[in-house]
Amino acid sequence: MRIEPNAVQRRSDPMAVYLSKVPADAVVTLSVLDDCTGDLFPDLPPACPAILEGVTVPPTGTDRRRYELDFGRLTMVPEGKPLFLRATIARAGNVRSYDVRFLVAGEPCSFWQTTIAVFTGGECRPEVTAGLAASHWGAADLRVVEGDVRLFRIGGEDVRVPSTSGATGVAWLDEETLVFTASDPVDSIDLESLPGLYRVRQDGTHWHMVWGAPGQVPVAPWVLSGERVAFFSLPEAEEAPAELVLWKDGGEVERRPLKDGLGVPVRILGDREGQSLLTVVKRPTGPQLVAVQVDDGDWADLGWDPMVPALAGTEIGEAGRTLVEWEDLGADGRWVIGLWSPQSGRQVIEDLLPAKAPRLPAWNPAGAEFAYIED
Repeated sequence: MRIEPNAVQRRSDPMAVYLSKVPADAVVTLSVLDDCTGDLFPDLPPACPAILEGVTVPPTGTDRRRYELDFGRLTMVPEGKPLFLRATIARAGNVRSYDVRFLVAGEPCSFWQTTIAVFTGGECRPEVTAGLAASHWGAADLRVVEGDVRLFRIGGEDVRVPSTSGATGVAWLDEETLVFTASDPVDSIDLESLPGLYRVRQDGTHWHMVWGAPGQVPVAPWVLSGERVAFFSLPEAEEAPAELVLWKDGGEVERRPLKDGLGVPVRILGDREGQSLLTVVKRPTGPQLVAVQVDDGDWADLGWDPMVPALAGTEIGEAGRTLVEWEDLGADGRWVIGLWSPQSGRQVIEDLLPAKAPRLPAWNPAGAEFAYIED
């Protein structure tokens, strides 16, 4: 399901709802649901009363359907409160539902603040957006990247971590140990290595594969509490389902099938108490922010704004300086990792690696350095 406008909606402009791959004989209904518990997932009646129910989307004779919701007429839908639109598709006793989060009449930060706070512990900062505006910023080129893991120390050196070729994502297990996903670590010291999850000290020592699977493309590692690592495993065969994999130090592995339609996960930006993951996914219709449930692989769309990944960087704690990542649409789409800081009453973003194309930064929790993938 896709909606336009995405995320923040004017009451005067109808919301267009697009559905694809819908069987011609399926019954499709739309509902507007509330988030009564504040967990960024829709809650169901009767415990949480629905705002709007039972809007039928008529068939079109194809597998695509379109419908418009006129919030100028649907006055029961409140303004300034993040809500969920749910599409329910029922056919021959099989029922599927898809959710997308939206807001009627509000500023972007009023919509995204809860998401950023719950998943990253940060805050929505319009002043950072103002600092990015001069760079024609965005996030159009979202894809699975492959490259070397490198370390950048603020005010210091930029070095490659040995035996990390083919990395698709990186995270810190602790202040000295990295975990990275790799599709094909061709220069590894283990000739039997597979696509999988790897562990290595930041100096390149103590390298080993902790999980591997042929025919998979592992991406987007994220460290949860209890030294658990979450990442996505994408099949090379498109018809096979993607999985969420949970690995725990000691070798325990759990695999969760994902509800279909998620798209291609590119990066995890944060987690909500280890229960759900704020994930950037790529779809044919464009990028999307999605909350993925850790326990069952279910997910809900949260909307999209390139401001959110940019604002999900780690705050250093020195006068509010924050690590940000964005795509410079005015420089052939080169990705930039910068350091935002308020200086002399104006917003300054320092390009930390002007000669490179850095992606997917991961801040060391112990100090002023971060790991990234050199695309």
